[in-house]
Amino acid sequence: MRIRALVLVFAAMAVGQSLQFDAASIRPTAATPGADGSGRERVDVTSTTLVMRNASLSFAIQWAYGVHFYQVSGPDWLKDARYDIQARPPFAASESELRLMLRALLTERFKLTLHTEQRPRPIYSLVVRGTPNLQAAAATDSASFGVTGGDFVFRATSMRELADQLSDFATVDRPVIDNTGLTGRFHFKLDQAARAIRGGDGPSIFTAVSELGLRMQPENQTMEVIVIDSAARTPSEN
Repeated sequence: MRIRALVLVFAAMAVGQSLQFDAASIRPTAATPGADGSGRERVDVTSTTLVMRNASLSFAIQWAYGVHFYQVSGPDWLKDARYDIQARPPFAASESELRLMLRALLTERFKLTLHTEQRPRPIYSLVVRGTPNLQAAAATDSASFGVTGGDFVFRATSMRELADQLSDFATVDRPVIDNTGLTGRFHFKLDQAARAIRGGDGPSIFTAVSELGLRMQPENQTMEVIVIDSAARTPSEN
């Protein structure tokens, strides 16, 4: 399976290497272990800035190449070492241009080299099972995700975004791929699933998903993976 046409991504790399930030700083993260929210990785972009906080090199690669975490293969430290990255483009840049600039920055500062391979991966295929119990969102509704009374509550959420979120849950042991064929955005909740994850008391994620008229079906699927050939844990000087 090809995610976001990685062939086109790598075809654009030759162009991307000519797009570079005007100024960039990479430092060990300033987050304090155990502090509120310190485990979260964040990226904030405008046309004139790219800021990553508490970002692993794996997270930076994912954003730069537009792939999911399960499409990056490399040493464990890629997920453990954390950095704060601040960069300024030489002009008002689009998000796609910022991604290309970040690739060039990672190559320069981390001496990053990589290639792609087709690899089999165990996944959960998110499919329709019966009649979906989903409320269609209006075009003007804002997307959000949160926890209310032990429920995971989703608003104006696509099935692809649901699959991505399910992939991040600690109790889900393989990536989830959207194969529902459902388009648009929906309001829904996973009843008591947050309580189950936090305290082990409640329905499993699989049960909660089935109550939406969906199913997480175990499969093996071949997909394109970014393989890290080499990378420096300590980036070169700013």
